[in-house]
Amino acid sequence: MRRTIAAISILLLLPSLLFISCDQMFSNNLFAGLTHQKLSSSTVATMSPAQVEALTESADSMSQLAADPGAKAAALAKLQTAYAAAPASASGQAAAIAAADISIKTVPDAAQFAATAISLVSGNSLSSSASPSTVATALSGILPVDISGQLGDSSTPPAAFTTMIEAFTGANSAYQALAAGVGPSGAYADATLGSGAKMEIAVDAVIAGTLSGVTSPSTGAPLTGDALSSALWSALGNPDQAGSYLSLGSVTGSNGTVSNLLTAAGLGTSL
Repeated sequence: MRRTIAAISILLLLPSLLFISCDQMFSNNLFAGLTHQKLSSSTVATMSPAQVEALTESADSMSQLAADPGAKAAALAKLQTAYAAAPASASGQAAAIAAADISIKTVPDAAQFAATAISLVSGNSLSSSASPSTVATALSGILPVDISGQLGDSSTPPAAFTTMIEAFTGANSAYQALAAGVGPSGAYADATLGSGAKMEIAVDAVIAGTLSGVTSPSTGAPLTGDALSSALWSALGNPDQAGSYLSLGSVTGSNGTVSNLLTAAGLGTSL
């Protein structure tokens, strides 16, 4: 009888013990590693392209990529392989969009710059017929405050400016692949992609293509890295003499085309 009573008591206590255990489990946040995965170059390397794309939907993941250059590079490499292999497919285009987002949106100044650039694109301030002075004036007008406040202080560009430029030029290959995959009709493989997303892509692609197409006015050679940053900084600080620092190519010319992305966004076919 005593054994029966003891057994019944234990059974009655089990639900309480279970709830206590669950409460303890959640208070210790045992699932934290699953919901907030710690990213590194090694963890990202084990992910599929789709899993890397999903990181762009998480503010925490994007912050981690911004703070860890190795993890960010691993994510971009994974996505580049995917969009280069099949740029016309829905998965390839998704990879290209994610790669561009990681390049730009993990750099706050670049993200802010991109968000205000639509007026330049829709107003044709970045058209191939615009003079370097016109473009320099337009770009200097939308610089983030932390950067614009330093214009004229030094001929050497601040690190924040260089990082911002690198964010866009780093996204250019993804946008070029995306444009090729979308084709002249401007039809994305993902028919559910909204007009707002298409507009954002087109604007950012124009900025990336414009900056990547800058050449030396004396040699005609493309300017990259520190040379590009220095030339742009000088041009933006002295718009009237911008032509002496750089020349501009067309984002729809030999430097590559984003006209397909403009078509998709309803912004025309050329700049």
